[in-house]
Amino acid sequence: KPDLAMPGYNFDDFLGPLVDGISMYDGTMVGVPYDIPVFIMMYRDDVYKELGLSVPKTFDQYMANAQKIQAASLGHLNPDGRPIYGTNGQMKSGHYSLECDWTMFAWAFGGSITNPDGSFAGNDANGLAGMDYWTKLKEYMPSGVTSWTWDGQGQDILQGGSAQTISWGEFFPWWDSDESSVQGKMMAAACPAPASPLRAPGDCGYGEIPGVAHQGGSSLAVSKYSKNKDAAWLFAQWATSYETQVYITALGGGTGPTRASVYDDERVKANNRSGNGTTRHLDVVRDAIFNDMGSEPDLPEWADMSSNMIPIELGRYWAGEYGSAKECLDTIANNFNKTVGA
Repeated sequence: KPDLAMPGYNFDDFLGPLVDGISMYDGTMVGVPYDIPVFIMMYRDDVYKELGLSVPKTFDQYMANAQKIQAASLGHLNPDGRPIYGTNGQMKSGHYSLECDWTMFAWAFGGSITNPDGSFAGNDANGLAGMDYWTKLKEYMPSGVTSWTWDGQGQDILQGGSAQTISWGEFFPWWDSDESSVQGKMMAAACPAPASPLRAPGDCGYGEIPGVAHQGGSSLAVSKYSKNKDAAWLFAQWATSYETQVYITALGGGTGPTRASVYDDERVKANNRSGNGTTRHLDVVRDAIFNDMGSEPDLPEWADMSSNMIPIELGRYWAGEYGSAKECLDTIANNFNKTVGA
């Protein structure tokens, strides 16, 4: 309906990788990109300077930094003397946040969630390599990490508990706010390069796109069952329009815009400084979207798999209920394949 088209809406302004990663289903654009939480690497600059650390370019370097931070007893850098851990996570059993961390390590070590035939791939050699690295890295995390979702992970760094993490870029303005004990101390950087070559999307199933920078973005779409389709489409256009995204970003910081033009708007760039509503992380976010972004598979059962089936078994692994990572991932594979009939 041309009469419902918002003037100047410009579909071409949406970032191409977001259209592919969160708005397409089976070759059809089914929504418009709304938000884009995406993994980036973030670290405490004061800790890095204290220890003479460099921003890690590889996962081996990230591990080495975590080890050095953990061994250094840097509580004196926190006002309350709180000890500083090497890294952290969002690893609560049965929660989607745990699945998000798992996918990042699987992708980073050349693995994937799915095979081209639709079966589970996370228990292959690459997937096991990612689990092995993650298991070792956990030694340098706070003990409470297996009870945290993204909120606990964010609170940990807000209070000075850990010195580096690979997680949601939308955390960054919170850590730079007046309520943060690390205001002005955090820096944003690209995720470490994959430890093994990324698996090609064509070697995966259900539209999966491997990438270290796991994305949790969403689109706005109008349901075919809606009783108010016209009003819903008008709202979706307004909520994802250029001006609306500028105001959301400039007033609150947070998740990256989904439109290319918003990143370069002068009102957004004016907040490229430390403090409430900072946007000084957005160049890193944009780079992650274009060069590093990973997207989960698109299948009807995925919502339940990613929030129950997979993180429940991963939680059992972290609780010591499995004898090995392979045993855990083989269980997930059996459950996954039964569900999809693979």
